[in-house]
Amino acid sequence: MNKVQNASLVVTRILMPILFIVAGWGKMHAYSATAAYMASAGVPSFFLPLTILLEFGGVWRFCLASLPVPPRLLRLSSRF
Repeated sequence: MNKVQNASLVVTRILMPILFIVAGWGKMHAYSATAAYMASAGVPSFFLPLTILLEFGGVWRFCLASLPVPPRLLRLSSRF
């Protein structure tokens, strides 16, 4: 990989989690407004906590995916 690709990967690994954090944070702090908006669109309000958890879970998933994986784990996962 060249320097431009490496730099773009670093920028992506920084900006993508920020996107999820901002979206989840906004939903948490304007919970009733977000629930009302979801209800006006016909989405049941019990999906809102799940949505918030998935957004914050997306951050952890993205951060963990950017860590190097030991080769032994790669060999184990290829057996399944």
